[in-house]
Amino acid sequence: MRTLPAPDRPPPRRRAAFRPWAAWVLCWALGVGMAGAAHAADAPGGGRWIVSFENDTMSHPSSDRDYTMGLSVSRSYAGAPKPPWARTLLAALQGLHGDDAGGAVASWWEAGTRNFTPKNIKRKTPIPDDRPYASLLYVSAGYVRQQSADSWVETELQLGLLGTNAGKIVQTDLHHVFPSPGLPEGWDHQIGAGGSATFLYHLGANRLLTGARGGPAKYRLTGGAGTELGYYVRAFAHLTLHLGDTRTTRRAWRPDASSLDLNRYGVAAAVPGDAAPVWIAYGVSAFAYNELLQGAWSGTNDVTIAHSDMETWVHQASIGIDLSFVLRFLGLPGPRLVYSEQWRSQQLKTLHGRSQYWGGLYLSWVS
Repeated sequence: MRTLPAPDRPPPRRRAAFRPWAAWVLCWALGVGMAGAAHAADAPGGGRWIVSFENDTMSHPSSDRDYTMGLSVSRSYAGAPKPPWARTLLAALQGLHGDDAGGAVASWWEAGTRNFTPKNIKRKTPIPDDRPYASLLYVSAGYVRQQSADSWVETELQLGLLGTNAGKIVQTDLHHVFPSPGLPEGWDHQIGAGGSATFLYHLGANRLLTGARGGPAKYRLTGGAGTELGYYVRAFAHLTLHLGDTRTTRRAWRPDASSLDLNRYGVAAAVPGDAAPVWIAYGVSAFAYNELLQGAWSGTNDVTIAHSDMETWVHQASIGIDLSFVLRFLGLPGPRLVYSEQWRSQQLKTLHGRSQYWGGLYLSWVS
């Protein structure tokens, strides 16, 4: 008697192991617990922690390309930062601007990663007509200086490293756990593969255009302009409208950051009652250079974008809402939880040039 072949069976589903992404989730959960414990110390002038997570699958519409994911932790201080490395960076900035140690209203440090991918992440070979993979690890320190009752200047120095495996590890682990079109296969062709040091100097001047000066306000409109030199060379300008009760007076806009309402400068920003303030922001940048597209200064660059194929003018808009009422409902009145969605116009003139979307969650607390 002939034996029939066994029917094909799908291979067993591999269980995801404990991977580095889980450490970030645990850190986030630990941060919520620390925030709950620290809410009693929530008072004007206190320092502020901020934990942020940005991902292009959190937006509507969602995608899995361009700026695909960012993670960061930052700490603000009423005076100088405490870590020695942050004090060293701050001293360099103050020396550059001729400021004395008392010239800063507040300061901060930040550590994080930002990661970028082309549209077709399943392709293993280089994609010459799309943006290259890029992964940036960085630390930074900065400070804000009050110019007048309605104006202030912020400056920051960032030291970074391109070409590490950080982006590949985190994105791959996230795709093992969450629904995705596939695993990223082209990280071997990222900008600066093998490692390339970089930096960024940021300088921005901001002004309160209209709205109450100090104290709670129903609305506030701020504007400003600035420049960045390093892995980006660009000038930028912005307008930001805040709606809803708010107690903050200094709010700077960063071209690549969504945390418009987190008040990183150490001024307590607790929202009274059940108010859910929102913001709407618009900014425009004029790019002269972009290392994350044109190639790192060292390491290997299998894919680079010519300057002639880059858009000079890049527009960005965001909308966000304070979700702290959710934490208050859970019995955590001190921390703040903010959600935002970002849009950025295309950066490439080539066939694959397209707009970008991403969303972000930002948890902050005073301690």
